[in-house]
Amino acid sequence: NKSGAGLSLQSLGTVVGARCLHLLSHFLRLHYVPAIIPWLLYPSLDVLNAIAGVALLGSFSLQFFHTYERDKDDFGIHVFEKLDLLPKI
Repeated sequence: NKSGAGLSLQSLGTVVGARCLHLLSHFLRLHYVPAIIPWLLYPSLDVLNAIAGVALLGSFSLQFFHTYERDKDDFGIHVFEKLDLLPKI
């Protein structure tokens, strides 16, 4: 019985987005540059991580989205409550 119940799509999207944004650190010369092992290993692994994350997000969206419990996904809601940014109902 496969289900997306209990998973946070917002958390998943945030992690995948962060991994994809991390790729920019190579182009901006912010990433660690190793002295011993080949430099190409680091961006290759980062690209692989980003591709895996996008594939995971796509897989969740295509296979499990119909079981996703949107009402129970409260990732980050506490920040909006504290800043009083939620819409008034």
